[in-house]
Amino acid sequence: MAWVADDGSYGGGAMLAFEPNQLTDDQWTKLSEMSDGDRYEYVYSILNNQDDVIAEIEEANFGESLI
Repeated sequence: MAWVADDGSYGGGAMLAFEPNQLTDDQWTKLSEMSDGDRYEYVYSILNNQDDVIAEIEEANFGESLI
């Protein structure tokens, strides 16, 4: 299992647990390089197929998106 916290810390707030294979290698790389505060919403959006939110987060963090 993998997890991400909504406040960017190690368990101070809500946590989202998921299977590691639910993210692609590229998504894992981006997750590790993005702002801590965006990680929870990024993973939540991936797991719920919210492509528009994924694109917004990627653009805000990297100046690009997959869409």
